[in-house]
Amino acid sequence: MATFKKLETGRWQAQVTRQGVRKAKSFKTKREAQDWANRQEFLITESETGGSSQLLKELFSRYAREVSPK
Repeated sequence: MATFKKLETGRWQAQVTRQGVRKAKSFKTKREAQDWANRQEFLITESETGGSSQLLKELFSRYAREVSPK
C-alpha cells in the first residue's frame, strides 16, 4: 500500500509497504510520486509470484523433453 506526504520543502514523499517490503523516495510532484509507487508495488508483486516471462510454448517443450520420456 502506498502513502503520500507533502514535505516542508514542497516535495512529495511516497512510501510503499507490501508483504513486509518497505520503500520510500521523494519527488518534485505528487504525480511522479504516484507513478513511482505504482511501479514499486508492481515490482514487489511480480517478485512474489515469480514473474516468469517464459512462453507457454517453451513450457510445453520443456515438459515434453523432461517429463514425458519418463
